[in-house]
Amino acid sequence: MLFYGDTNCRFCHAVINEDHAKKSAAAVAHLTQASRSANIIRSFRNLLYVILALAGLGIFTKNPSLIVTALIISLLNLIGPIRWLKKYGGLITDDADASHAQKDMKLELYFWIGAVLAEAIGLSVFLWKR
Repeated sequence: MLFYGDTNCRFCHAVINEDHAKKSAAAVAHLTQASRSANIIRSFRNLLYVILALAGLGIFTKNPSLIVTALIISLLNLIGPIRWLKKYGGLITDDADASHAQKDMKLELYFWIGAVLAEAIGLSVFLWKR
């Protein structure tokens, strides 16, 4: 970590290039934002189970509006992982948190795609048997 105004490394006393320090600080801020965004998106994973229960309840109670509501919420939850992967998916770094976040966002995307497919199949079966 660099302290404001330092021109030399406090450990090895090497001269620190100001341009390199600015780029390094921007990269760390970018990685921090990526990890923070991934944690927020990952927190919606618990909602997946509630939504699937809502869709199942809609099938068993023969209420298509519950299934459609679950489907719409699942479609909206696809936005987060897709946008994250578009913005941060191409990061090439040795940072363990960033690579873990990339794997988690791919997993989140697959979870929500699976939920949308399950709900769409449930809705089509429900409407077909009607």
